[in-house]
Amino acid sequence: MDKVGALLGLLILGVLAALFSVSPSYAIDVIFFIAFYAIAALSLNLEYGYTGLNNFGQVAFIAVGAYTAGVLSSAFHLPFVYCLLAAALAGGLLGAFVAVPTVKLREDYLGMATIIIGEMIRILLRNTPTESVWGGVFGLRGINPVFAYIKDPLARQGAFVLLTLSLLALTYWLVDKWGNSPLGRVLKSIRDDELASKSVGKFTYRYKLITMFVGSALAGVAGALYAFYFLYLNPDVFMPLITFMIWIMVIMGGVANNYGVVVGSAIVILINRLTQIAKDYINLPIEPNYFQAMMVGILIIVFLMFRPQGLVVEKVVRTPAWSVLKRAEEEGRAKPPGGEEQ
Repeated sequence: MDKVGALLGLLILGVLAALFSVSPSYAIDVIFFIAFYAIAALSLNLEYGYTGLNNFGQVAFIAVGAYTAGVLSSAFHLPFVYCLLAAALAGGLLGAFVAVPTVKLREDYLGMATIIIGEMIRILLRNTPTESVWGGVFGLRGINPVFAYIKDPLARQGAFVLLTLSLLALTYWLVDKWGNSPLGRVLKSIRDDELASKSVGKFTYRYKLITMFVGSALAGVAGALYAFYFLYLNPDVFMPLITFMIWIMVIMGGVANNYGVVVGSAIVILINRLTQIAKDYINLPIEPNYFQAMMVGILIIVFLMFRPQGLVVEKVVRTPAWSVLKRAEEEGRAKPPGGEEQ
């Protein structure tokens, strides 16, 4: 973690602490959205940041995970753990289904396919019979709360947010371990030059399929958490705007840098929430939602112009071989790639 990342992390914690002192319930809600979007952004970072896969339908996998968990809970009364695992499996299978015919083609075909899948799933969910378990346009109801035995609403909300943060920490650890393994190095080679990766014997098609499965499964986990937090799902919530917000988080935070992606998620959510609060204290000349879109758009332009690598710069893959080389360099027995002769 560099100084910029550390300062941003402290600033975000300070803002959250200030919100908590004013309204604990609102602060807990903000923390949930940060954790929810951070999990979804980490899944996209695995696909795009590490492997170069243009997934423009991330909301589809979130929706599938949410509805899978919601139906299993409301109709079959399965425990949260089983619902979560089923949501991950459903998201992963959908990701593999989309990837099988598209990842062999140019990157833009995967992007177009995922956009179409995202809207198709939303429309299908919207047009299910209203008397069915899916709920149609009226939405899915009857999801059982995870901590139903906790009577105090604020304590119940806080307990679920702590669970969400725990799953975020687990997701971060898994993606970071993956990215800093020899497999992560292969994924980056596919991202940077797939032909060169093929020339040294890497079966890039298989690696892309695995990445899409795992990334989509993590998006499904995020969807399940969304379902159990609100205990209600409406298909019109899963609009393409969610995908674009996740892309903004990844670009702003820094591709292939998991800490940066979490920071980017926190910044985008705080901008979103603080501009909503601002309307009560500042006479904005435009509607707050439009103001949020303008702020995010300006930030994207600024970052692409002056800091295209994101807030937190991508680090070198920390494989065991790299550690050995660094240790040899410190002992004066070798130099890292690109190093100057002494």
